[in-house]
Amino acid sequence: MQLNHYQGFQAIFSRKALSLPLVFSVAALLALGQASICAMAQQDYGQVPDYNATGNIDEYSKYYEQGTQAFYASQYTQAIEAFEKALAVAPDPSLPAIYNNLATAYMRRGNYYHDHRQEPSALNDYRRGYFYLETAWPEGMERKELHEKNRKTAKENLNIAYQNMGINPADKAKHLEMAKQLRMQGKFPEAIVEYAQALDLDKKDPIPAKALGDLFNVVNLPEKSKKYYALAVGGAETGKSGIAEDEALVQLGNAQYKTGEIDKAVSNFDKALSINPANASALNMLEKIWLNEIKFNPTSVLGHANLGSVYQKKKMYDQAYQQYNAAEHFAAQDPKTSFDTKKLIRLNLGTLFQEQKNYQLALQAYETVLQTDPNSPLANYYKATLLQETGNTDGAIQAYNRVLSADPNYKPAQEKMLGMIKQQSDPAKVASGLKQYADRFPGNATVQAQIGEEFHQRKDLTNAAVFYQRALQLDPKLASAWANLGAVYQSQGKDEESADAFQKAQALEPNNPTFKTLAQGAKSDIGYKAYQQAVALQQQGKAQEALPYFKKALANNDTAEIHAAYGVSLQSAGQLDGAIEQYQQALAKESANADYNYYLGTAYHQKKDLVKAQAAYKKALSLKPGYTEAQQALASIDQQAASATLDKAIDAYNKKNYPVAFILVNEALSKNNQDAMGHYYKGLILDAQKKPTLAAQSYRDAIRYNPDFTDAYYALGVALDNAKDSTGARNAFEKFLSLSGTNDDDFVKYARERVKSAPK
Repeated sequence: MQLNHYQGFQAIFSRKALSLPLVFSVAALLALGQASICAMAQQDYGQVPDYNATGNIDEYSKYYEQGTQAFYASQYTQAIEAFEKALAVAPDPSLPAIYNNLATAYMRRGNYYHDHRQEPSALNDYRRGYFYLETAWPEGMERKELHEKNRKTAKENLNIAYQNMGINPADKAKHLEMAKQLRMQGKFPEAIVEYAQALDLDKKDPIPAKALGDLFNVVNLPEKSKKYYALAVGGAETGKSGIAEDEALVQLGNAQYKTGEIDKAVSNFDKALSINPANASALNMLEKIWLNEIKFNPTSVLGHANLGSVYQKKKMYDQAYQQYNAAEHFAAQDPKTSFDTKKLIRLNLGTLFQEQKNYQLALQAYETVLQTDPNSPLANYYKATLLQETGNTDGAIQAYNRVLSADPNYKPAQEKMLGMIKQQSDPAKVASGLKQYADRFPGNATVQAQIGEEFHQRKDLTNAAVFYQRALQLDPKLASAWANLGAVYQSQGKDEESADAFQKAQALEPNNPTFKTLAQGAKSDIGYKAYQQAVALQQQGKAQEALPYFKKALANNDTAEIHAAYGVSLQSAGQLDGAIEQYQQALAKESANADYNYYLGTAYHQKKDLVKAQAAYKKALSLKPGYTEAQQALASIDQQAASATLDKAIDAYNKKNYPVAFILVNEALSKNNQDAMGHYYKGLILDAQKKPTLAAQSYRDAIRYNPDFTDAYYALGVALDNAKDSTGARNAFEKFLSLSGTNDDDFVKYARERVKSAPK
C-alpha cells in the first residue's frame, strides 16, 4: 500500500524558457485571384529590466537590439535568429515583448513568402506567429492591447494562408494529418499549432490533447504540457479514446514533477498504478521521487515507507523489507509520527510477508495492529485474506464480518465475502448465503442490487426481482437496478412492468444508449402485441372491439402500418373522419405507399367527396402503375359523375330547357361515352328540337351500347318516320315489337300500325 502523505522537499529543476512573440494588424487584399496579406507590424519596445536576478541582461539586450535593427531593415530571417537568441536568455518581465516581436518577424517574413507565391513557406511562418502569440503564450501572462491586436492578426493570417492552400479551417481530420506530417519533419511549433486547431474544433478529443502535451514537453514548456495532459486524462477516462488512462496519468504526473508539483505527481502516479499495477513508468518515477526525498531527508518516515511500497510492487522484496524497517525505526524516534502512520507501516510489512507466503510473520504483523485497534478494517481485512488464502474459511468469514461490522461499505471485504458464498457447490447453500449476506446490509441499496444480480445470473427471477425491488426502495435513483428489474419482468412476460422499469432507467441516465434501446424495445413490444390483438379482432369482423387495441398499439409503437390498419378498422366501423385522419398519419410517415393512398381514396369515396377520392386514387396509381383496384375506383367515380350530370340533363329536358339539357347530356357523355341512357336522352332532346336525323343517330348509339334497349328502338322508328325514312322506321318498329313480348300498350299498337302501313 502506498503512503500518500508526501512531506515535500524542494527539488532543483533547470528552467529553460521558450518565449513567443506578437504581430500587427493585417489587411486582406485580393490580387490575381489570390488573397493577399499586408501585415504592418509594430514592434513592442519592452523596457529591459534594471536588475540582475534572472538571465543575462546584457546578453538579452544585445540580441534584442540586433533583432530590432534587422527587423526595421526588413531582414526578417536575421531578426528571427536574433530574437530567438534573446528569448533563450530573456528575463520574465521581458517575455511579452520578445514574444510579440518574434511573432511579428515571422509574420512579416510570411507576407514576403505570400507575395512571392511561396504559400507553403508562408503558411509555416504564419503558424510560427500564431504559435508564439496564442498556443504557446504562457498561462497567466497578461497581454497588452498591442499583443491582443497582433494575436487576432495572427489568426487572420493563418486562415488566409489556409484559404490560399485550399485548406478548410473547419476540417479536423486535415489539421490532424498536417500535424502528424509536421511532427515527423521535426517542425514541432508548427505541429503544435495544427493539433491546437484540431482540439479547438473538438475540445473533448484526447488525441490532439495528448499530442500537445507530448510536443510541449519536447519544446520544454512543462506548464503547457501539464495543461494538455490533464485534458488527455479526462478523455482517457471515458474509455473511448484509444489512450490508456494509466499512461495518460503518468505523463501528467511527469509534467507536474517537472514544475515542482510533487504531491500532485505522486497522486497521479498512484492512480496510474491503481489502474495498472504493472505500470513500470509510474513505479520508476515514484522510486525516483522517494529516493530523492530520502536523499534530502534521510530520516523521512514516509519517504522510506513509500519507497518500500514501490519496491514491493516491483517484487524487490529484500529492498522493500529494508525500507519498511527503516521507516519503523525512524517512526519510533520521531514523536511527531502519528499512530495511523505506524499502523500502515506495520500493515505494509504484513502484506510483504503474506506476498512471500510467510504467513506466520504476516499474521503476527496484523495481530500487532489488532491488539491496539481491534476494529481496524484494514488489519481485519488483510487477516481475512490470509486466512482465506490458507484455507481457514470459517476464520476468514469471521474476519470479513468484523470488517463489515466496522465499515459496511468496505467494498473489497464485500467482494471477498460474496466470492466465498458463490464458491459453494450446493445451490441451496448459495441461495441461503446470498440472502443472509443481503440481510447483513438492510440499508445498503448497492448490496441489495448486487444480490439481485447474483440471483438473476442463476435464473432465479423471483428472488432477483425481490432484491432489485429492495434496492430501489432504498435508492430509487439506482438506474442499473431499474434496468435489471425491467429485464426480469420481461423474462416473466410482464410487458407493462418491464417497459415502466426500462423507462425509469432511461430517465435517470438519458445518455445511456443501452437503457434507451431497452426502453424503446419494451415499448415497441407492447405496441406490437396490441396491434396483433387488434388485427385478430378486425379479421373476425369485430372492428369496434379492435379500436382500443389500435389506440394502445399506436401509443407504444407509432408506425405507418398501425395507423393504416387502424384507419381500416375505423372505416369498417363507419367512422370515416377518423379513418381519413389515420390514413393521413400513415402517409405522413410513408408518403410513397400506394396502398395507403388507395385506402384514403376509399374513405373519401365513401364520404362522396369524389374530388379528393379521385386525387388519392390517381396518386396510388402513379406510385403503382396497373393498380387494378385504383383503376376500377377511378372508373366508378367517372360513372358516378356522368350519372349525376345526366340526371341534371334529364331534369332540364323535362323542364323543356332543351339548350341546357343538350349541353349537360354532352358533358355526361364526355365522362362516360358508353352510357346507352345518355345517348337515348340526347336523341330525345334533339327530337324535341325538331332534328330527327341527328336524333336517329343518337338512338342508334344507344342501341349500339345496349342492343336490347326497347325504348330506343321505338324512338328510332318515330325519328326515322319524321325523317321520311319509311324502311328504316319499319325495321326499327319491328325490332321494338320483337322485344316487347306480350305487352299490348299504346306504343305497341302504334308500332304495329306503322309496320302494316309502311311500304315493303
